[in-house]
Amino acid sequence: MGTKVNAAQADHWNGDEGVFWAEEHERWDHLNSAFNDHMFAKAAIGPENRVLDIGCGNGQTTRLAALRAPRGSAVGFDISAPMLERARALTAAEGVTNVEFVEGDAQIYAFAENSFDAVISRFGLTFFDDPYAAMVNIARGLRSGGRLSAIVHGDVTRTDWPLIFGAVQEQLALPWVKEPKENPMADPDHIAEVLEGAGFTDVAFPHVMESRSWGKDAEDVAGFLLSWTPMRVSLSQVDEETAGRARRACVEALRPFETSAGVVMRTPAWVVSGTLS
Repeated sequence: MGTKVNAAQADHWNGDEGVFWAEEHERWDHLNSAFNDHMFAKAAIGPENRVLDIGCGNGQTTRLAALRAPRGSAVGFDISAPMLERARALTAAEGVTNVEFVEGDAQIYAFAENSFDAVISRFGLTFFDDPYAAMVNIARGLRSGGRLSAIVHGDVTRTDWPLIFGAVQEQLALPWVKEPKENPMADPDHIAEVLEGAGFTDVAFPHVMESRSWGKDAEDVAGFLLSWTPMRVSLSQVDEETAGRARRACVEALRPFETSAGVVMRTPAWVVSGTLS
């Protein structure tokens, strides 16, 4: 069986975007860790459990899972070689030993059947070409009664950062250069349908909102956001004067979010959970 079918995702996460996320691992982990407690509460990892972390990225959640299972283990799984390289380095530096990282496409990878007690994912389930096939395949690796707990992208109409992107795009007057498409696992109308079709019961997906500082001030956060691949690609298509206006618009849009704790913005998510029947 092959290791990848999602060619666009493989190219995306093994190219500049994967490198960017690996280089900016501290900031991304700070932002996304706002949802760790929600995910781990539903995962209920025991000390002897074996845990699979789908879309583990730079490996923070994999290491945290391993620490919750000192007599078990955790496997971090991702399609991005740059981030997995960073994950292995960080894991070695932190001295966490009951961890393994595997590169591949979770939609088709031959997971050993009935080998995991829990599957976790922090923003890693929303990038499959075929989410139903992916969840069926992941479920094969989970034992009966095993738990799924995942954080997926929430309702962006209830958050702050799209306002920042909108201010930039208004100056660029260009179509938004999006990441590869997301899928129904981020859509509340389809979450239960996909999971129940893959054999999960007791499916739940409460919506939560968390706040985090994206950086020390508007200039700092603008530099970060404009280096993010979708923004960077858009900026590369315009002249220097237009790019300068876009940067200034980004900074000004971020000013209202400056606080003594940094530039604090809200991020929404669905906390998706279920039990394999």
